Amino acid sequence: MSNTDFMTEIDRFIDENWEEIVEEIARLVSIPSVADFDRATPEDPSGPEAHDGLRAAVDLAQRLGFDARDDAGQIGIADLKGESDTMLGMICHSDVVAPGVGWTLDPWTLLRKDGFLLGRGVLDDKGPLVVALYCMKFFKDKDEKLPYTLRMLIGTNEETGTMRDVAYYLENYPAPAFTFTPDDMFPVCYGEKGGFDGLICSKQFTGGNIIDFTTGEASTNAVPSQATLVVRADAEALPAADNIDIYAEGDYAMLVATGRGGHASMPAGTVNAIDLLVKYALANNLCTEEENVFLRMIGRIMDSTDGSSAGIDTCDGFFDPLTCIAGTIHFEEGRLKLTIDIRFPTSTSKEDLLAKLAPVVEEG
Repeated sequence: MSNTDFMTEIDRFIDENWEEIVEEIARLVSIPSVADFDRATPEDPSGPEAHDGLRAAVDLAQRLGFDARDDAGQIGIADLKGESDTMLGMICHSDVVAPGVGWTLDPWTLLRKDGFLLGRGVLDDKGPLVVALYCMKFFKDKDEKLPYTLRMLIGTNEETGTMRDVAYYLENYPAPAFTFTPDDMFPVCYGEKGGFDGLICSKQFTGGNIIDFTTGEASTNAVPSQATLVVRADAEALPAADNIDIYAEGDYAMLVATGRGGHASMPAGTVNAIDLLVKYALANNLCTEEENVFLRMIGRIMDSTDGSSAGIDTCDGFFDPLTCIAGTIHFEEGRLKLTIDIRFPTSTSKEDLLAKLAPVVEEG
């Protein structure tokens, strides 16, 4: 068969199965499969919702006719037996990032709009997972054995950055001869940056002006598009500012900042809502000096997304330069708690980052 005929056959298969594919994506999107290790059990090692997502993905693989199984809630496996036991692997994941704030539609209900599918996980990674399984079905329906066995791996905690599912698989199964990931928009992935997740806590403030500072349920691995600061201040006396709405809450002022969100690994063009509020609070003397010390310190970290403002910027020529973002902030028991997400190339290490960040953090 010529390449042209083969591509025509693929196009026909997609057209014939497209509505079914969309329905299956919608089925997976409807499951709020956020990994939650705080609620993990031996039966649900990544939390109950993440396991629900895995079960649904394995169920789809079984309904499509593959030898598929859920291995202890750790990872899903679906095989299309080939002429050889040598495996070509595809790895997707059924867990998703928590929706966070800013949604104008139900994130767990698939919506078709202007040629797009909208819903949590459509792009990362439930849509690619379903499409990849249907790609396997394409070859299965041809009733011709491929030279190698196709193995789909379905992870349960990719979005946490822990990749415990992969570690579990490699401890219990042989690695495929070759593996690629149809995840998000990645065409080919030959490596990933290192991940550094940090939590920076202030000292406990006494007699401070901050009543609350929060990004709500935003994820730590994304630039927050919304944040709220509540302080002891006269709301009506505060100056207006772009992207910040100010409300009176009794004797307090509530400031709601709206930025431009994005994934932590691609912060270019984003506007961090935490940073908007930090700059506004400092410019308008809304906080005590003790609070300002901490705000100035985290403001320095947020002054760049390549880490240069904190002295940690680096590039190795293989990966893109280091990225550093503030993901969430919360005010708990009189302390501000800020999470940071750093993706770093081979020209640095976690130990080096800790050493360089320590004097910056000590300022606060």
